[in-house]
Amino acid sequence: MLKRQIELERNQTILGSEKFIRDFEKAKANGSFGSTKTAITVITTNIESFVDTIKRYKDDYSKGKAVRSTLAAEVISRLDVYTVAYVAMKVILNSLWSQEFSIQSLQKCIGQALEDECKMQQFKKYNKDYYKKSLADLQSRNAKGNRVKIVINYVFEHLLDFHIDKWTATEKIQVGMVLIRLFIEATNLAEFHNYYERGKHIIKVIPSPYLVELVDNLNEKLELLQPNALPMVCKPKEWSGIFDGGYISPYLKRNKLIKNNSKSYLRKLNTHDMPYVYNAINHLQNTEWAINLKVLEVATKLWEEGKAIAELPNREDEAIPPYPYPDKPKEKLTKKEADIVKSWKNEAYAIHKRNIQKRSVRILVSQILRIAIEFKDYERIYFPHQMDFRGRLYPIPVLLQPQGSDLAKGLLRFAKGKKVVSDTSAIRWLKIHGANVFGYDKESYDKRIEWVDEREEEIKAIAQNPLENRLWAEADKPFQFLAWCFEYNEFLLNPENFETHIPIQLDGTCNGLQHYSALLRDEVGGKAVNLINSEKPSDIYSEVANKLEEKLKEIKNDSKRNLYNSGLNNDGNINSVSDNVVRSYATHWLELGINRKLTKRPVMVLPYGGSEYSCREFIEDYLKENYSQSYIWQKFNIGKSPSDCLFKITLWLSKYLWEAIEETLIAATSGMDYIRKVTKIVCSKNSYLEWKTPIGLIARQKYYARKKKMIRTELYGSILKSTANLDTEKPDNQRQINGICPNFIHSLDASCLMLYLNKCKEAEIDSFMTVHDCYGTYATDTDKSAKLLREAFVEIYQQPILENFVSDIIKETPELAEELPEQPKMGNLNITDVLNSKYFFN
Repeated sequence: MLKRQIELERNQTILGSEKFIRDFEKAKANGSFGSTKTAITVITTNIESFVDTIKRYKDDYSKGKAVRSTLAAEVISRLDVYTVAYVAMKVILNSLWSQEFSIQSLQKCIGQALEDECKMQQFKKYNKDYYKKSLADLQSRNAKGNRVKIVINYVFEHLLDFHIDKWTATEKIQVGMVLIRLFIEATNLAEFHNYYERGKHIIKVIPSPYLVELVDNLNEKLELLQPNALPMVCKPKEWSGIFDGGYISPYLKRNKLIKNNSKSYLRKLNTHDMPYVYNAINHLQNTEWAINLKVLEVATKLWEEGKAIAELPNREDEAIPPYPYPDKPKEKLTKKEADIVKSWKNEAYAIHKRNIQKRSVRILVSQILRIAIEFKDYERIYFPHQMDFRGRLYPIPVLLQPQGSDLAKGLLRFAKGKKVVSDTSAIRWLKIHGANVFGYDKESYDKRIEWVDEREEEIKAIAQNPLENRLWAEADKPFQFLAWCFEYNEFLLNPENFETHIPIQLDGTCNGLQHYSALLRDEVGGKAVNLINSEKPSDIYSEVANKLEEKLKEIKNDSKRNLYNSGLNNDGNINSVSDNVVRSYATHWLELGINRKLTKRPVMVLPYGGSEYSCREFIEDYLKENYSQSYIWQKFNIGKSPSDCLFKITLWLSKYLWEAIEETLIAATSGMDYIRKVTKIVCSKNSYLEWKTPIGLIARQKYYARKKKMIRTELYGSILKSTANLDTEKPDNQRQINGICPNFIHSLDASCLMLYLNKCKEAEIDSFMTVHDCYGTYATDTDKSAKLLREAFVEIYQQPILENFVSDIIKETPELAEELPEQPKMGNLNITDVLNSKYFFN
């Protein structure tokens, strides 16, 4: 297996390299070399010299010196010099390997590209809202630069009363001529090639020997950075330092334990003693996996069938209905016919958008199945892991891995089976897991077990013929549920000899809020997120939804309440509105329905920096996912368009939803506020924040202000201007403040997972599926695992975490202690109550 693994790693490098070269050659052939990674590197490292040369040319012109083409100098002055340089470089580099471009056609292309850029900038300047709307629509359709140009030109000429002087053919050619010469002079990346063909003198611009050599050298390096990271067929090399672990051969680029590019930080960690960290990641990556052959067979057959089921998309694009009046000119349509055309456009657009989204999903599904087929015959496979600076653990392979999609998780199972031996606890957990992955996970454990017992015949039918009996595809996690059906059916058929293979997953209840409630010993929040035992699991999302619903009912029914209004009237204008109109918003929202799906994402992201503004965005996402925009517009009857209506009603509701969140989760909001205030004070003196996590990892948050300047173009995208250093020595205080809450909480959930893995190693539990705050192992080990994860959480929170964190980040500037705000008031939660809370992780 060791020999086979080295061969696999060599093949990964070769396949990645071959794909890189294929893509590169294709880009050269179709005239899009300028968009390759190689070309972007060439541009960023040469654009400064090109810009300087253009500036000198303009300066000479402004001083009255003789220059090549005063006409070109005047035209070039209409645009920012960096924009001119970037657009010209893109066009020239795209042309170098193409046979299509004569010197004349290249000159015209450069001039035309710059005119288009100028036109787009004018459009943006004088019609900003319409421009943004047009561009957003084009981006949602995945439109490329040429398509954008065509549409914008059409808008200019047919839809807007807007005029811009067109560049003459002479202006375009002269601009192109000058920029080609300045490009060659400044960069030495191209040269003129003179030859005769059929008695005709032809001049072309071709790559210089210097560029050819440069491209070859860059490709050589970039090829090695493109390996397909795949599972291993022998145990990963154990991490013994920051730079030594994971894959084993010299063929793959060496991974680092921590995904971070700071050399000083990595050197510090490499000499830092952190045995719990190394033990945890090594124990996790030694888990033995295998491909679930039954799930693979079903998924492969369904994929070949090509129909959308579970998370598998259709193999073919959805057909767009034909235009209703192909033989009738637009101007002759009746009002009714025009309305029909408008509806057709909306429907066609929605289908087109779905098709684009499904194409990317198809590629992912195809790649996951390909990897599963490649590794299906191995008895054991492994996933090497690494972590981020907060300590969160991630598999290095992508797509097919234990933290992947539902399909990826369903295709994996533990390699070793564990015999249940009439273990009623293990069977109980197996049943609970089945109900969970189907989506019946809000009731008590006993109710979930009853749910499974009542469906034994359906489960058998699914396991015996899943292609005919497709109830499994209706589950929340269809492929994981299918894997469970196969396993549970094996138990029903032969309970005496049954061996379990699938991970039983225990998931934290809004884990970020659990951490804040534990930090500040908040009893109210602790009860809402199951730190305290109860007969039925608490559902924080439903609690917030209920509170929001109460607020809206109060608005609807109480004529004396002092109401919020956010400047929304039926015309969509910004001014005050009557209480009656505001009550109509509350009424419409109540009719639409306030539920946990609406409140889930705003509540879930709160511990990680959620705000009232992000709250509005999540409400909008919820509406888009569950209703058509035209339906919402008709229901609320507000705004100038469906999108305008959506913005206004979500802005209005976000005020009340944010109120409901703050009233329910007092500890989280006060804790976040305190941490941000402390960070703000520290950032005024320190260049970065560094603290030791409860498990012993040094976490360093270092966000510096970027020195690179972004060159933005409307048609050709953006690119970073090349400079000597990526970052300045000046810290970006706003990024530091915004990042600290999520990073601090993630460092705590990572510590809990690592301590749990260490305890499992001592208890001889050796197989895991972990996704940050989701812990999975065999059903036979789940009782013990649940006990250990609770013990790990309590052990972590018996430390003075908040005090230690503040002490660590002011270590370099202890004088700041006097400036720190008062720590939030602690509640009376007994942290050891977690040990007896059966729904803490459930």
